[in-house]
Amino acid sequence: MHPGDATGRLIALAYLGDAETVLRGLDGAQARLHTAARRAVLTWAVDGPLTAPAYRDPERAHDGIAALLTERRHDRHARSTLLTVLWELSRRTGRLASLRPHGPM
Repeated sequence: MHPGDATGRLIALAYLGDAETVLRGLDGAQARLHTAARRAVLTWAVDGPLTAPAYRDPERAHDGIAALLTERRHDRHARSTLLTVLWELSRRTGRLASLRPHGPM
């Protein structure tokens, strides 16, 4: 499969509300996938046909993204996107996440 095909498939899943699959595919991804990941969580997950219950609720999405950030290392672009989404969810919910730093990348 061509890398552009894989990116297109993930963007389609993001549009349908499958945020977690897209968030897990961010390492090494093209910039347009990072944009789709932000929109998947912050806009499309509200009523997407593939949206998991955890991503329909901003507080549960906040916890899920915090868990993604702490479960393994991410490249700097993926970590930046995940932190941006987490920050926006923190702003919306009034909750902060305590994250352990993984150290230099």
